[in-house]
Amino acid sequence: MKWVHLLTLATVLVLPGCGKESARLSIYGTITLDGDPVETGVITLKPAEGTKAPLVGGEFTRGAYKIATANGPIAGKYRVEIRSPEESHEEVVVYPGAPPGFKTIETIPEAYNTKSKLEIEVSKGSQEHNFDLISSSKSAAENQKK
Repeated sequence: MKWVHLLTLATVLVLPGCGKESARLSIYGTITLDGDPVETGVITLKPAEGTKAPLVGGEFTRGAYKIATANGPIAGKYRVEIRSPEESHEEVVVYPGAPPGFKTIETIPEAYNTKSKLEIEVSKGSQEHNFDLISSSKSAAENQKK
């Protein structure tokens, strides 16, 4: 399962620019699902319309995340996606001749990843963004707290 996290993280990290002082910012916070910290996963910040910025993200453990300045977002609005895949007991063929792998199951409702409406505004100053997710039918955007 670690390779799933690393592969996902590798697709969202952008190399920091060279030269002048970076406009990137560090952000941090917590992620809970139904009141409990989400054990492991990936948080991704996708620039919202009107924000000219790179896609950024990072891993989280025990419900806590931090994206350091070197790979952090620049000021602007972002759509947030949160994922926490787990291996199932269902074997799958990765490719012919390879040992079987295990199918992964997303433990976070799609309202917080593929269909996420979670948004944050990143600006200079305190950059704590906490996400209290629920697995019921409430709107995902209503459950975000800053």
